[in-house]
Amino acid sequence: DACREIKSRIFDRHIPVIFVTSLQEPEERLRALQADGDDFIIKPVQNEDLIFRIRTQLRIMELTENLNHLNENLEKMVMEKTKALKENERQLYQAEKMSVMCTMLSGIAHELRNPICAIAGYAQMLQMKGGLNEKQGKRVTHIEEQAGRTNTIIENLLNLTRKKLAESRHFNINQLIRTTQENL
Repeated sequence: DACREIKSRIFDRHIPVIFVTSLQEPEERLRALQADGDDFIIKPVQNEDLIFRIRTQLRIMELTENLNHLNENLEKMVMEKTKALKENERQLYQAEKMSVMCTMLSGIAHELRNPICAIAGYAQMLQMKGGLNEKQGKRVTHIEEQAGRTNTIIENLLNLTRKKLAESRHFNINQLIRTTQENL
């Protein structure tokens, strides 16, 4: 009963209990171990035997504590690795999503390029053919400029999907403003 009481307390359950008794029946030993006893010594007790058993129980306690500490560290590591794995999976999912989008954008850009090139070609043919009045000439020139602008946008989309490093370039801000005003 005393052993059960000690082992039922949260703060005392780690304390090893060694039964010292004159009872020699196997059933008594079994009852002691079933009550969560850690060891069993039959009287008369020799000091060396008692010291050895106490050292053994203390060593078992120490190893159990080390094992518990290692388990806690392992659980923390598993949690951290699981968290990192989930983050990596999320990033991989995002990268796959971006890859699909880039492939789709690339396909759309290629599909748009063909009709824009045809429009620009027809506008150039009209310019070369001649016979246009001034107003028609300006409109055809505007068509060519817009086709070129659209082609530049398509090229930028393709460059984006090719994952090239961005390059800085110089441009005429006044020309950009004039073109924007004309488009508006």
